Amino acid sequence: MIEKSKTILLVLLVASSLLQSYLLAYHSSDFEPILETDYVETEKIGTQVASESLFYPQQIVLHKDTEQHSVLYPEHPFFDIIYDKIRVATFEGLRTSTSFKPLLRQQNQENGVEIRFGSGIPLSVFNLFVPLKLDFVTQVDRISKMWLTVNKVSNKVDIFLVNDTETAAYEILTTDISLEQVLEFIGLSELQVKYKIMQSHLYIPVEDIPMHSLIYKYTSITTEQMENVLFPDPGITRNLPTRDGTEIYSDGKRGLQIKTNQLWMSYTDPIAPLEDSLDTREDLNSAIQFINQRGGWNGQFRIDYVAPNLTDKGQRIIFRQYLPIYPASYPIVEQENQSFGYIAATLQGGTISEYERSLIIMDKMPTNRSEKLLAGGQRLEDRLLAYDNLFDVDAVYPAYRPQITPEYVEFRPVWVVELDNGVIEELP
Repeated sequence: MIEKSKTILLVLLVASSLLQSYLLAYHSSDFEPILETDYVETEKIGTQVASESLFYPQQIVLHKDTEQHSVLYPEHPFFDIIYDKIRVATFEGLRTSTSFKPLLRQQNQENGVEIRFGSGIPLSVFNLFVPLKLDFVTQVDRISKMWLTVNKVSNKVDIFLVNDTETAAYEILTTDISLEQVLEFIGLSELQVKYKIMQSHLYIPVEDIPMHSLIYKYTSITTEQMENVLFPDPGITRNLPTRDGTEIYSDGKRGLQIKTNQLWMSYTDPIAPLEDSLDTREDLNSAIQFINQRGGWNGQFRIDYVAPNLTDKGQRIIFRQYLPIYPASYPIVEQENQSFGYIAATLQGGTISEYERSLIIMDKMPTNRSEKLLAGGQRLEDRLLAYDNLFDVDAVYPAYRPQITPEYVEFRPVWVVELDNGVIEELP
């Protein structure tokens, strides 16, 4: 009797299981769809920006004649006047120039405006500054300078784009920038510190430059906040202990390393090898969108360096942080043992493979500021002549060196040199 009951019970269980399987396979239920608005939005940290606001010249040099030069830096009132007018002007057509020479004094031309962009940028990124309309596909080198020169023969403005090695130049065929406007730009140099040319392309002031020593208090982005925005499922990340106090988090694929003493993070996503992207502008937009959603911009930044060659991890782009202190804004340069002052992203096929940044968010205004003079003239020239890699220097300019403490960041003005490979280092 007991065996018969067990048999009947077993038959019922099997039948029930088959019925449930049938219902799951063939029964059509009215599932309620999940609306996009029901998803929890990723926490926004820092400021979100557009590509156009991150690209502007590194310097604008005004040449009144072969011996008088003035250098303007971002956010200087005269820099903004020139920048605002040029960026809304019309520029069309481009052709290779065989007559242009980089130095005005080699051209029988005395007046001009030189707009400098640093170590060289692709034309597609340059178009963030001025949309250049081309009527055909033009293979153009990386652009490092834009010249607006006064042609005394035609009494017009000639405009050239110069590559990063100054071995090639391209002439813009049509523009609505007038001769009168360029002469007005040059006239703005009258009240500025005078500069002289050294080594044919370096501009150094003939007198000391007034700057400031500054102290900013700060807050910081937490590890938990970065975990939440960087990992698809933060709940499965694991903390891997280290002996030097560095925090390492991983979800088995992606990795996040945080140097707690510097409040600096490095994120890696070892994606499968993809076809190399040939669209630098697309990579740039992808990088900016990624940063907008995953940490934001903790200050004022500029597109500073786009690597000329792809690495095995993709296209590397560096955004340099600037410190805006009236009447100008100067870049922040990191020290050898302390990372700060930039955000770096490496992309492969439009996808981020590496991401580095500071977790520090400075207050908008300094708690302490004192005036300092940055030595120019003969003292600066002597330092440059003593520099071992002088022939590799593309530019020399003022910058701020940060010193991070547990309570504040202190900035001191320094002279830095930018080498032809994009490296920036403090001048000894």
